[in-house]
Amino acid sequence: MIARDIEGEQQGYKPTGLLFLEPDLSGVGGHFFGYLKEIAAVCRLEGIPMVVISRKGLEKSLCSQLEALGVIVEPRFKSASRCLKRAPRCLKSAPWFQRLHFAIIIFALTAIPVVHRYPDCIPVILAGRTPLLLGAVACAAFSKSRPVFEYMSWQTRIRQPASKRASTTTRLLAAIGHRLGLRIVSETSGLAPLLSAYLEQPVSWLPTIAPWPGISQEKIMPKSNSLPRVGILGAGYWRKNLGQFVEALETDCTHFQAVIQVDHVGSDIAKEHALTLATLKNYSVDFELIEEAYNELDFNRLLLSLDVLALPSRPTVYATSASGLFTQALGLGIIPVVAAGTSMAELAATEGVGVVYENYSATDLRRALDYAVENRQELRQKIMEQAPDWRKHHSARNLVDRLFRISELEPDQ
Repeated sequence: MIARDIEGEQQGYKPTGLLFLEPDLSGVGGHFFGYLKEIAAVCRLEGIPMVVISRKGLEKSLCSQLEALGVIVEPRFKSASRCLKRAPRCLKSAPWFQRLHFAIIIFALTAIPVVHRYPDCIPVILAGRTPLLLGAVACAAFSKSRPVFEYMSWQTRIRQPASKRASTTTRLLAAIGHRLGLRIVSETSGLAPLLSAYLEQPVSWLPTIAPWPGISQEKIMPKSNSLPRVGILGAGYWRKNLGQFVEALETDCTHFQAVIQVDHVGSDIAKEHALTLATLKNYSVDFELIEEAYNELDFNRLLLSLDVLALPSRPTVYATSASGLFTQALGLGIIPVVAAGTSMAELAATEGVGVVYENYSATDLRRALDYAVENRQELRQKIMEQAPDWRKHHSARNLVDRLFRISELEPDQ
């Protein structure tokens, strides 16, 4: 059993469950919902109580799917939101109030009623931003167990020269939380030392997980002898840089088929996105355009149909951020092409898999895509050799195991 074999009990107390606070449950098709279902399946198998609560409330379809896996889904708390809405207009317009608005809600929701209601559960905040840190500190003050707070690394800007350290307020909150038992973690093991220096305190790590339902080495079939497929998925976000991928297709592309899947287009790039796709239609390239959100099963089928996955994600965003798509690609035998300067490039170099292009330009991306297509058999073989261990490491079971272990770590570990 995962939770019950851990040594080093804290004064005879050992937590037995997990309490997930404020997960990003924006829809059934969201990646995070898939992750939660994977975690729930592990908890159910191991007999570990799991609770989920979200300030925004959950759609009925989300609740039913989680409850079918044995998850306790708490109804949203409205009292704190109502109190804040009734605050004087002059107070609500103050910049400091606007910055703390979300943090105060989290404080009210997590620190007092929820933690006391589930004293034997470890409070967990995944993909946490700085405002949520106050709520995490509150959890540490009122919880019997040691809460775990995963810092959303792209919010820290820890690799920018002007930001060697976090702000005084952030470091102070992190220090107070540390003294109270809060455990801050990063998205990957490679980023933990950087985040530790940034916050000036010990930082552990959690694996980036991916849903692997029914995936086995036998089910990852060899690619057909038809035209290789090179794709970019979830390309409607600025940080994914669809424009660079489309520009890379400007020259002759008769030796592969391009696949573009867009499930959401941010309002800030809607016009740019439309112009980009209009430009693509002028190129002599065989492409498949999918402008809709896929459910988990269809998305996995689409991903498995690719030979090469283009990830021209912007280094300014992904220098310290993990990628679920990159994780899935390496577990499914898909060749990722990533930009230098990203955390994905570091992992690719460490594992000796994938293709990294050095200069962040459409020209270099195209060279990398051509290289991946021409050498796809050899590159795929390297990935497939490591895929079973990769899937095991990036699994919900490993994440649940680490959550319990991290909560039991001593202050300086």
